[in-house]
Amino acid sequence: MLQCVYMPSIDSFAKEHRLKVIRDECGGQIIQGRRGHIHMDGRALCVMVTDGLPANLKSWKELGGTLWMGDISPDKRGKRVQDVKVYGVENAKAAIKMVRAKKKRVVSAEEHARLAQMAKDRPKLTQAGTLTAKAASKAAGGSKTPPKRK
Repeated sequence: MLQCVYMPSIDSFAKEHRLKVIRDECGGQIIQGRRGHIHMDGRALCVMVTDGLPANLKSWKELGGTLWMGDISPDKRGKRVQDVKVYGVENAKAAIKMVRAKKKRVVSAEEHARLAQMAKDRPKLTQAGTLTAKAASKAAGGSKTPPKRK
């Protein structure tokens, strides 16, 4: 009997693990990694890798669920590749690691304030791509009027 860990949705899973959800070519929501992707099939979490580098069977079994592994064969360039699908993943952290999904960066309050200040201090451009008069004088070091003679 297959026991699956059910997730409410891919969005809540992604939010919990700080991952980005995108749409694939069919319009389905996936979490893209460098090696493969994570998606939901019904309410079961699944991992799919197509034309990925062969991995140790033990590593895939750590994910739990039903495992299907394709044969190891050469691709167009002669590199060895393999297709893998895991249905009903039980170990989410291992799944994220296996597809090599990158977590979103969390910006601290100090870093956020520093970035906001940098954006505020950035020179303003007109629609033509030139600096505004105020920004140009500020970039030049203020007004460059010669001192008055006595």
